[in-house]
Amino acid sequence: WGIKVNRVELKNILPQIRCDGVEFMMYSMWYDVIDEITAFLKDLPVTYPVLHTEKSIGEYLAREEFDEANRRFRVNCRLAKELGSSLMVLHLWNGIISDSNMKANLKGCGDLLKIAADEGLTLTVENVVCNCSAPMTHLWELLDMYPDIQFTFDTKMAQFHRQLEGLYDEKNAPLIPHIRHLHINDIRCHGCGACARTCPQGIIEVLPKEIEVFVACSSGDKGPAVKKACSAGCLGCGLCAKKC
Repeated sequence: WGIKVNRVELKNILPQIRCDGVEFMMYSMWYDVIDEITAFLKDLPVTYPVLHTEKSIGEYLAREEFDEANRRFRVNCRLAKELGSSLMVLHLWNGIISDSNMKANLKGCGDLLKIAADEGLTLTVENVVCNCSAPMTHLWELLDMYPDIQFTFDTKMAQFHRQLEGLYDEKNAPLIPHIRHLHINDIRCHGCGACARTCPQGIIEVLPKEIEVFVACSSGDKGPAVKKACSAGCLGCGLCAKKC
C-alpha cells in the first residue's frame, strides 16, 4: 500500500489488544487501493469507532483548492461508513503551508461539516501545531464561526505550543464542552530520532542525554519571520511534533 504493512502481524496482534476499538488513519497514497484496504480492515477482529481523515485535506483548503479537498473528504466519509466509524478527526490546517491562509481553511470547514453531517458522521477538528499562530486561537475562531463545532484535543500538539495547561484556564472553559475526542500522548523523549529525520531545515540533532547542550538561538518566531531573518532557523512547521 505504499508503506510497510505486515498484514499477518496485524491479524495476530490485534486480538491481543484489550480496547474498545482503534482509530484508523487514512493516507494520501491509499486512494487508488481503498477498496482493498477497506476489505482488509473489515476482516480484522477489531472495530473502528474513529477515522482520522487524510492529513493533506487541510493543505488543499489552504491553497483554496476546495473541490479537491471536498472530493478527498467524501472518500474519507465513505470509508468511515464502511468501517462503522461515527466520529472523524480532521487536520483543518497541516504541513508547511499550515495556517498561513487560515481564512480559506475556516471557510472550507463549513463544507466539510455539512458533508459529514449529511453522511451521519461527527467531524472533529484537531488542535494541530501551527506555523503562523497557535491552535487555541484557531479553536476559538472555529467556535465563533460554527457554534456547534466539535474538537479533538491532542496533548502532544498542545504541549508543543505550551497550551496543554492553558486548556484549564477559566477563559478557555467554553471550549471544553466541544471536545469530543482525545489524543493522549507520552510527551517524554525516547531518542528515536524521528524528529531529526523529518526536520526540513535539518537543525535537530539527537544527542546522548548526559551531554550538556547549549541552545544558541531560541527566538520563538513563526515561519514567515524566520525566513526573512535566518536560513537555518526553526520554521515552526510542527513536522517534528507530528512525527514524534
